[in-house]
Amino acid sequence: MNKKLLAILVISSFSITAHAADDKDSGRITVFAGASNISSNFHNPRFSVYGGTLGAEFGFNKYASINLAGTYASFDESNFHSNSQGDTADGWAINTRLMGKLGYPIENLSGKVRMTPYAMLGLAVESYKLEQDHAANSTFNTDDGKKINSQAGLAYGVGADIIIEDVYVIGVSYNRSNLDTSHQQTSLTLGYRF
Repeated sequence: MNKKLLAILVISSFSITAHAADDKDSGRITVFAGASNISSNFHNPRFSVYGGTLGAEFGFNKYASINLAGTYASFDESNFHSNSQGDTADGWAINTRLMGKLGYPIENLSGKVRMTPYAMLGLAVESYKLEQDHAANSTFNTDDGKKINSQAGLAYGVGADIIIEDVYVIGVSYNRSNLDTSHQQTSLTLGYRF
């Protein structure tokens, strides 16, 4: 009986070790850069602008990771409407997202290519500044916006990472937040894993 128990323990230990060794995402750090669209169609101000995104991600295992990313975008009267009356302004915004990601890997899509669809939840922080108002009778007074304003809120979304040769990562994601000035963000990034 003891020999059988010992054999079961040895086999189980080998199986667990092999499974852990097969987890190619555990402890990996990914740095990435790309482009994002930041838009708000339901709250004031209303706008749709494109900006650059930089970030890094740490993988706990092949199912869970934590992601930190920042996006910078500038806007002017052509793509920024401060309210439903069409008042406009110039300025810039920096969006920061700290997101926990939970996904399920789809292995061997094609050779050394795999994909992990995921859901994410975390914190959104935005800092923004309005430089100039272009409406003669604006209700959106940028004199109050000459200082840098910041706000924070909950963010949530979905996305997918395409991982090539366990090193290169193509990421696409969509997230929303309860911030008035950055209600939704769509990103396309390219990353490298260490």
